Amino acid sequence: MSARPEVDRDAPGARRARILWRCRRGMLEADLLLEGRVRAVLQELEAAGDRSALDALERLLARPDPQLLALLLGRGEPADAEEARLLRRLGARPGRGP
Repeated sequence: MSARPEVDRDAPGARRARILWRCRRGMLEADLLLEGRVRAVLQELEAAGDRSALDALERLLARPDPQLLALLLGRGEPADAEEARLLRRLGARPGRGP
């Protein structure tokens, strides 16, 4: 049995794949809202080398589906300022209410 090579979870390709995989949610509505927008923003963040925004994107995508969808639809705003900025880049208008 051969040893498995060590995978660098922070390598740009691995991080990109992980983020795009997290766009596949359990709710079709969230999938439709997320994937295209995240791809565009992700490309910009990678080109700029913006690690803090990439971290915020991963935190945002780690949220439960209903919470994430509510944020994308503008029903609230996260306490984290970087996540709030990222939501605006994704096209959400945080704080619009129900």
